[in-house]
Amino acid sequence: MTFSFLPDMLKGFDGTMLREVQNILGGSLGESVPFKIAAAATLALVAAMFTTFALRAFSRHRLRDSVDDEHELAQSLAKGRLVLDVTSTGPDAELLARCRIQSVSRDRLRCEAAEWRGLERTAPDTPLQCTFRPMRLRGRQVNTFVTRLVDFDSRSPDTGFLLLMPRGFGFTRRRRHVRKRVKDQQFLRIKLWLADPRTSKIPFLDAAPDMAVNAFDERSPGHDANSVINISGGGIGLRVRNDVIPMGCAPDSPVVLNLFLFNFRDRLFKPYWYAGTIRSMEGAGLGFTRLGAAFTHTGSVDDDGQNIRWTAITPNSTGAEK
Repeated sequence: MTFSFLPDMLKGFDGTMLREVQNILGGSLGESVPFKIAAAATLALVAAMFTTFALRAFSRHRLRDSVDDEHELAQSLAKGRLVLDVTSTGPDAELLARCRIQSVSRDRLRCEAAEWRGLERTAPDTPLQCTFRPMRLRGRQVNTFVTRLVDFDSRSPDTGFLLLMPRGFGFTRRRRHVRKRVKDQQFLRIKLWLADPRTSKIPFLDAAPDMAVNAFDERSPGHDANSVINISGGGIGLRVRNDVIPMGCAPDSPVVLNLFLFNFRDRLFKPYWYAGTIRSMEGAGLGFTRLGAAFTHTGSVDDDGQNIRWTAITPNSTGAEK
């Protein structure tokens, strides 16, 4: 075997480095090629040891997120000061708060709210879902758990609340459409018909709605107390009076919606047409129902202003976020 390549390879070893290696090797061996080979081998060994140490440290750091039981995972969330999204449960879940876990006991979590979004008005024993960045539990990825609101913390009345210790963790994909909570009702108007646009003979452009929000129509009275809870590119949440919900309205019922969104640049309301289905209906206080609708089609009015063309919403559609 020849080592003709070594002189070029070993030119990078300057005198200072060689002297340090000489000290390590315990003698003055000169700067011959055999010595340089020994120096290179020593440095390679040191580099390998350093790399091994770094990889082990990195592996230990990554394994900190892997735990063996639910209680330990809750403690990890508390120690890491991770932010949790607290939402209602069900297919039409709504963000109620963002919080951090302050402490973990045998049967409950003591939490501190970083942002209130409605949880402060929630009754004790209400089921809730908490979502956090993905971690590993017994080798599987988790990012959510279901719990219940115990009560608000008297020791921290402005920000504190208590949750039951979760007994099961799961993994939920983050929703594709971010819901926007509607705080000012004057910038959005809704007309809704309980109808399938593919088969209905209703002239939606001129017909009185079955339900309305901020869209006052003499032909359709009694809707002044209705309101929009939130809206996204995938659907809308409404709070409506029970006595104005049309007969036959139930989950999976087809609906047509005409949304008027205020455009601040042009300073006028612009209409948007959507078709979809009712996803959920649940109580929302005395005399009211929380109604969630999912968008499945967008509509555009023909040039003659007489008919609406419907187009299915694809995964890349932007929906109502215009």
